[in-house]
Amino acid sequence: MSARPERRRRGALVAATALLLASLPAACQLRCGVQEKIQALPADPAEQASAVVSAEEFLAALDRGAAAAIYPELSSVLREASSETTFQALVGTIRGTAGATISRRLIGAAYTEKLPDVRPGRYFVLEFETKFSKRTLKERVVPRFEDGRWKVAGYHAFGNFKLVGD
Repeated sequence: MSARPERRRRGALVAATALLLASLPAACQLRCGVQEKIQALPADPAEQASAVVSAEEFLAALDRGAAAAIYPELSSVLREASSETTFQALVGTIRGTAGATISRRLIGAAYTEKLPDVRPGRYFVLEFETKFSKRTLKERVVPRFEDGRWKVAGYHAFGNFKLVGD
């Protein structure tokens, strides 16, 4: 493989990742492995369980390639920050680079009512460790209580992205 197509693919991935980060609320981003600080509050176990189910359903839809189908069900916070077309393209790029989902486990959860640069509300910040066919990544899903239920307000996958053939 020549270096030129490889550079184009790498450039496209970097651009797509930058667009995704710019389109998501700041609370849903991670930079250089340093988590943004949030004020974690005591969480009701039933509320947390419901938020986790919402996040798992969202991730399962992404695993099936159904980003378009779930977009209308996302929180207004995420829909206002990213168009449906942008959301689909960027999630597709990240998921395409990672490969098929093999396993996933919840590794962290925090409840808060205030996140940086996002309107106040009831949020859970959930982190999953996910093994994909090409690499293991952490996925952060941020459900927000809206319209009487938990809706995803943010999604971010982070880890070492390396293109096949690099």
